[in-house]
Amino acid sequence: MGELLSAISFSVAVESCTVGERKKTLRQSNEQSEIGNGIPLKTPPAMELREGDAEVAALEFVKYRSKVARRAEPFLPTPNEPQVSEIRTPWGGVLAVMAGDYIVSEVGNPKRRWPVNREIFEKTYENLEKGLFRKKVVIEMIPLVEITGDSDAVVRIHTREGAIEVRAGDFYLARGVEGELYSFPNGKVDGDLEEASSSEVIPLASLRDPAP
Repeated sequence: MGELLSAISFSVAVESCTVGERKKTLRQSNEQSEIGNGIPLKTPPAMELREGDAEVAALEFVKYRSKVARRAEPFLPTPNEPQVSEIRTPWGGVLAVMAGDYIVSEVGNPKRRWPVNREIFEKTYENLEKGLFRKKVVIEMIPLVEITGDSDAVVRIHTREGAIEVRAGDFYLARGVEGELYSFPNGKVDGDLEEASSSEVIPLASLRDPAP
């Protein structure tokens, strides 16, 4: 009987978690799981990269713009459903998607999908037609191997959807319009992106909400 009551109490406690607590719990779970190219997070990374780090600000990024369309839909669970979920990305990472965020996928392969923060999505994507979108802003990229000097080095990137580890030789470090960091696979650069001139960059200030 005691075990049954304990189990019921635990279930009630879990269901009563706030969205913030769910997100924190999920991200803590991510940090204990195997993500990236099958690299366990318990493997000490050669480098950790965080938004706002001085080391990141000093990097010589190259500007790119997107050439491809993506499918996207908002994650809108009902009030009775969990308000946070997890998505295994095409590059092997597990990231959190919150209610209201968008799930973006490749047009020809809907199983290759990833979450994008709602505010970031609405500021950086343009609607081409129903369900199809394209990034309208320039992103900044640099090969991770140029940062580490070792293609086999493990790099932990702290994205807004959670921490992810990747092999330096397989990915670029990408920085978005609000300084958010994420990984971008080497094999997708030539097909999905093209270099952009500085004159094509949309000023960050124009993407921010006007001051009240």
